[in-house]
Amino acid sequence: GAFLNGEPIRATKGVPLTSAMLVNNVGAGREAPFVDVSMECARAAFMAKCHAVRMTGSAAVNMCHSACGRVDAYWELLVGGPWDLAAGVGILNE
Repeated sequence: GAFLNGEPIRATKGVPLTSAMLVNNVGAGREAPFVDVSMECARAAFMAKCHAVRMTGSAAVNMCHSACGRVDAYWELLVGGPWDLAAGVGILNE
């Protein structure tokens, strides 16, 4: 298992959407249709009355925050490349 400061980490489970902290990145695409879809996904999360949506800019950090329960869910439509995933996938595999 994965640890943070000597303590095992755990993702959250069963958090109601109205209490959920979500994290997202727009992704690597900058074409208008892609950005429109990304923003519509974020809008849908807001309209579903989730507690909060954050956009941090790092896929690896977002995956780690999700794995240790700092956020309840993470999504991204187009990750830039393997460098964006490598560290986060290592943590999630634990």
